[in-house]
Amino acid sequence: MVMWEIFRRKPRPLQKVTIGRFELERDGEVAYLEYSLSGNILELTHTEVPKKLRHMGLASSLAENALDWARAQPQGRHCLFDGAGIRSEAP
Repeated sequence: MVMWEIFRRKPRPLQKVTIGRFELERDGEVAYLEYSLSGNILELTHTEVPKKLRHMGLASSLAENALDWARAQPQGRHCLFDGAGIRSEAP
């Protein structure tokens, strides 16, 4: 039937995905926030803070810097932060 033609799956264009991390160094130790970037979606996927640097607000600082970076991009970014309550952040 002709009607079924409208339900055919359309191929999705390939998207470039970039992965990386934001880092803070204190006393020879590195705290970091890993991310992936695809189109205008910045996904903050993992934060790691060494034991001796915990309870200093470094994870929050990393997330804040990532969001500031996303807001500063000319094309804008939407952010997803896994497990920390931030679901989307429109610039």
